[in-house]
Amino acid sequence: MRLLPTLSALILSAGAAWSEPPRVVTDILPVQGLVAQVLGDLGSPAVIVSPGASPHGYALRPTDARALEQAELVVWMGPALAPWLAGSLDTLAPDAPRVVLMDLPGTTLFEARDWGHEEDGEHGHGGTDAHAWLDPENAKLWLGVLAETLAKADPEHAAEYRANADAGRAGIDAAAAEVQAAVRALGPAPVLVYHDAFQYLEHSFGLEVLGAISGEDGAETGPAQLEALRDAAEARGAHCVLIEPQFSTRRIDAVFGAGRFDVAVIDPLGTSDAGAPGQYAQMLRGVAAALADCL
Repeated sequence: MRLLPTLSALILSAGAAWSEPPRVVTDILPVQGLVAQVLGDLGSPAVIVSPGASPHGYALRPTDARALEQAELVVWMGPALAPWLAGSLDTLAPDAPRVVLMDLPGTTLFEARDWGHEEDGEHGHGGTDAHAWLDPENAKLWLGVLAETLAKADPEHAAEYRANADAGRAGIDAAAAEVQAAVRALGPAPVLVYHDAFQYLEHSFGLEVLGAISGEDGAETGPAQLEALRDAAEARGAHCVLIEPQFSTRRIDAVFGAGRFDVAVIDPLGTSDAGAPGQYAQMLRGVAAALADCL
């Protein structure tokens, strides 16, 4: 944590301190929730990727462009998640200081996995798995950086920002304990995932994932890999598949047979609590509830 004041100074080197909380624009709902946690009652951060949309590919709306033009601080995951946003930031918010969460020192990052997914001309393999917000330790680290960044920009409310970040970290710890209990209750059987978005959850909570039907970047698994995945699931006694709200279970039924798996719908973006200060902790509690449903 000793690095945070120096880090925030570097982040805000292009801008001066404000006399009030800055207008903050974020890329995705979990980042909006973390910023909202630190701002508390002092402000409401905007979000670019609307609820239900994929952050991997997104077309800016006029309202998004206006928000970026008015931004006094931009907080985003980085180009690994939203490469389409980099150019828009340079064009619409060239002078706004930026916090790139995945670039912050101490952030845990994993390489994207290749489960044998087919190339489709739009997605590639390799690089960093961009779902780093699903590691609670990352989120707690980022809360500290955001608090120090906002404290430097708006010194009058520095104590509030730091207190809000402390409360956010405590809330994350409590919610993470619920996820850990749900994983323990699942027992030794591994799970399958529809979209390979949960690597950070796996490492954080000891959840064993046997394989994915589509890759981290959305590429689909080839027929031979699906057959091997089906055989492995039967051999290991896997009975739970994690799926996000935007995906249908039809392909799961086609590959594995209707009713073969219990389905846990997990929303890693925390859509139901969008913009709320406790959004991140509530997202984790949703994960815990979904895993419990798969028992």
